[in-house]
This record gives sequence, structure tokens and C-alpha cells, in this order.
Amino acid sequence: MIRKKIIKNKIFFIFLVLLVLCAVYYYWLYKEPYTQNAFVTASIRPVTSFVPGYITSIYAKNNTFLRKGDKIFDIYKKPYQLKISKLQHQFSEAKFRAGALTALIKLSEFNVNKIDYKLKNASYLSSMMHTLAKTHAVSEKISEIDLRKKQSVLEELNVAKEKLDIAKQNYNEVQAKIKVIKTELELAKLDLEWTTVYAKADGYVTNMYLTPGTYVTPGNVLFAFIDTDQWWIQANFEETELSNIKEGLKVSIKLWQYPGKTFEGVVTATGWGVQRRKMSDKSGMPVVEKENEWFLLPQRYPVQIKLLNVDKKYKLHPGGTAWVRVHTSAKPIRQFFWRYLQF
Repeated sequence: MIRKKIIKNKIFFIFLVLLVLCAVYYYWLYKEPYTQNAFVTASIRPVTSFVPGYITSIYAKNNTFLRKGDKIFDIYKKPYQLKISKLQHQFSEAKFRAGALTALIKLSEFNVNKIDYKLKNASYLSSMMHTLAKTHAVSEKISEIDLRKKQSVLEELNVAKEKLDIAKQNYNEVQAKIKVIKTELELAKLDLEWTTVYAKADGYVTNMYLTPGTYVTPGNVLFAFIDTDQWWIQANFEETELSNIKEGLKVSIKLWQYPGKTFEGVVTATGWGVQRRKMSDKSGMPVVEKENEWFLLPQRYPVQIKLLNVDKKYKLHPGGTAWVRVHTSAKPIRQFFWRYLQF
């Protein structure tokens, strides 16, 4: 009888010890905001060409490290060089034409001034003859001849002024054309520069499977470039812990890739929202998904963490799995009762 009680007490004691150990482990594990739903991320640039053409040279290899400014590949340059040459010839032609029109304008202005002086003289003679004709000092026929000379000179002046206006309009047109050619020339030079694609930062090229002769067009993604200047961790925390996570908090990070190594980080931002609303593509009606009937799982939100003082001997890979612990109180006892008992 006594032996049975001792056995029962041992079982109860063992159960109690296990319960206490579980409680201690739970408290230790969740005393700070903690998640295994996290991964490494970096600034990843999709690499494309800015101009169309055939690839002539490739300087980088897949999954190799490049310094900022290193060449990645070249696009056939000859068409862009010829375009620049053509525009330069057009620019020179337009400048020569502008110079010729400037000389023509000066000549037309001189001609207008000359005819204007001639008109003033003809007007004076016509006015004088008209006065003398009234006094019968000269015949009216002579007066009429001088009047017609004046009208002829006036018409000649109008023609000269019209030619001057046309010359000025042609000059303005050429000047506008020069501006257009200069703009096109700058764009052509820019296109020629873009025939060589450079690394915009220190990093790795990945998923690059190109060969010389491949035709590329702007906007088509050719491969990816991973910027290694800065690294982040995206940690997806449950909303029950989100109220305790603030910008500037220190973070400890462990990666599956490097067992035993702890990285340091700092919280830089918290995601403002996630998409939960769904709609049927066929009917346009909202789709309400069934939740777990026993436990309602809390939503997760992304928290952005910047890695500090990354050691270069530890090569990081975007998408690598991480464990994250934020150094602030998660109030685990309160969270336990609120999460499981709703009070």
C-alpha cells in the first residue's frame, strides 16, 4: 500500500517536474520576441540592357563577385557609333546653313535699308513734282511718272522686307533644328555608353546564362545582381508580439548556414500590413477562408532587420533561413493567457 503511494507520488513528482521544465523552457524561449520564420534578404537588382542589340563580349561569370564599375557585358557598338557620326554631320551641315542664313540676313537688311533710302528719295521727288504740277510749273505727266516710280520702289521695298522675313524664319528654323540635333546627339552618346553594362555596386551576378550573339532588348530581365553592401533579415513575427517590437531594438540572429555563429542586427522598420482579402475571379464575390476550429492562429507581419558588422568570411545568401530574437520583453505570461485563454 505504502509502495503504491510512493510510486504514485513519484509519477506525480516526475509529472510536476516535467511541467515545471516545460514552463521554464516556454518562458525562456518566449521571454523575448522570437521567430524561426525569417530569412536573409538583400538589394537584388534585375539586370537588363538599356539599348537593343547583340551581345558581343561577356566579362563576368555566373555566381562571381564584381566590384562597383566592373564590366558585365557589351552590346554591338557599331550602329550607335554610326548614328553619332551621322548626327555630327547633320549638326555641321545645320551650322553651315545657319552661317549662310546669317550672311543672307545681313545682305537683306542692307538691301532693305538701301531701298528704304531710295523710297524716301522717290517720295520727296514725287511730292515736289506734285506741288509743282499744281502750280503748272511742270506737266501732270511728269508728276504721274514720279508717283509711279515711288510706288514701284515701295513694292520693291515690300519684296525686300518679305525676303528678309523669310531669311529670318529660315534662320530660326535652322536654329531649332540645331537644338534638336544636339539633343539627339546627346541621346545617341548616352545610348553608346549604355552598350556597356557595368556593376552598379559590389555584389554577385547570379542566374546568368548568356552567350555572345544573344539579342537583347530593353526591359527584358537577363539575370540578377545581388548587392552585398547591405544585408537585411525579414523576420515574420506574430501580431501578438508586434506591439513590443520598435525601431532601433537590438536583435540576435542565427543562420542555419552557420551553426553556432550569432549575428547582430537592429530593427529598422515594421511592415504596415499584409494582404488577407480575397476575391473570386469568376463571380467577384469575397472569398472567406475557413479558420482552424480549435485555435485561431495569429497573423504574421514582416519586420525588417539590418545586419550589423557582417564579417566578410561569412558569405550570406538571400533566402537563407534565420532564427531571430529581439532584445525586449515579450511578456510571455500575459501572451500565454491572452493567446490560449483569451484573458
